[in-house]
Amino acid sequence: MTHDDDTDSGAATGTVSTTVDGDLVGERLDVVVAALADTSRSRAATAVDEGRVTVDGRRRPRSHRVGPGEVVAIMAPPRHEAAAPPPLPAIVVDDPGFWILDKPAGLVVHPGHGHPDGTLADALRAAGVVDVGPDPSRSGIVHRLDKDTSGLMVVARTEAVHASLVAALRDRTVTRGYLALVQGHLPGSHGRIDVPLGRDDRDRTRFTGRPDGRPAVTHFRVVASGSAPGSSPVAAGTPVALVACRLETGRTHQIRVHMAHAGAPVVGDDTYGASRAVASRLGLDRLFLHAAQLGFRHPESGRPVAAASPLPADLALALERAGISLPDPVPWP
Repeated sequence: MTHDDDTDSGAATGTVSTTVDGDLVGERLDVVVAALADTSRSRAATAVDEGRVTVDGRRRPRSHRVGPGEVVAIMAPPRHEAAAPPPLPAIVVDDPGFWILDKPAGLVVHPGHGHPDGTLADALRAAGVVDVGPDPSRSGIVHRLDKDTSGLMVVARTEAVHASLVAALRDRTVTRGYLALVQGHLPGSHGRIDVPLGRDDRDRTRFTGRPDGRPAVTHFRVVASGSAPGSSPVAAGTPVALVACRLETGRTHQIRVHMAHAGAPVVGDDTYGASRAVASRLGLDRLFLHAAQLGFRHPESGRPVAAASPLPADLALALERAGISLPDPVPWP
C-alpha cells in the first residue's frame, strides 16, 4: 500500500490518504483504519462514526469492505487545548510504593469518551507517577471509582507495586467497603447478591444482570432505615435505607446494578431507576455512594494497611435530612 500526506489546498490539516492493497483488501473499514493509524479498533470505529474517514472521497460505514485500489483518507481529530491537571486528591496513606487517595465526587479517574483530560490520571502524572502499569494513559491506576462516587482509591507509584495490587484485587484479598443510601426495600437486613454482570444490549453505557456476564458478588447489611415523616423533605411514603456494602468482586457499576436488581436503587442514580425527586428533596445532585473503607496487605512487607474516609458534607447532610444517623462503628457485612 502507499501512504500520501494530503497536501491539497482544500485538504484538512492532519489528513492522511492511503491506497489499499495487499492483505487489507476485503477487510472491514474500521479494521483497515486501526491498522493504518496504529490505533485500537474502538478508536478506529469512533473515527469512522464521526465522519473523519472517507473511502474514495465518500463516507462509508465501519462495516464497509475495502476494495483494492480504494483510497482511505483519515482525518486527525480536532485539536483542543488540554485542560490543566486537577489537584491531587487528599493523600490518606503516603507510602513510597503507593498512595491511598480520597477522591472527591466529580473527578473522572482516567481518560475516556468525553473526558480526554482533567482526570485523576493527569493529576498523577503531574505528581510524578509516570509509566506505572501497562497503559500510559492510566499510569498508576489500579482500580477505579465512577465519576460521581467519592472515597478511597489506591494508586501505585512503582511498577512492582502496581502488579502486586492488581494481583491482590484479582485474588479478592482487598477489602473495599462502601456506604450507599438506597430507596425501596432490600430482600433482607443483610445478604449476599450474586448476579453476573454484563453490558446492556439496548444501552451499551449501562450494565445489567445476565447469565453470560462476568461474576459479581456484593455483600450488604442495612445499617439504618425508615420512612421519613410527612414534614420531611423526602418524598412522602418513600422508604430509604443506609446500606453498608462489601465488594467480593469489582465490576463496573457493581453496587449500583446489584442494589437496583434487588429492588432498591442507589439514591440519585437515575441511570438505574432511582427517583430524581427523592435525590432533589435530600439536596443531592449526585448518587449517594461513598468508598469509606479500604484494606489490603502491604505489597512488600505484608503488614495490614487500612484506611477510612468520613462521609463528605453533601452525603452527611442528605442523611440528616432523611432522618438517619450514621452509627459508629459501622457494622460492615
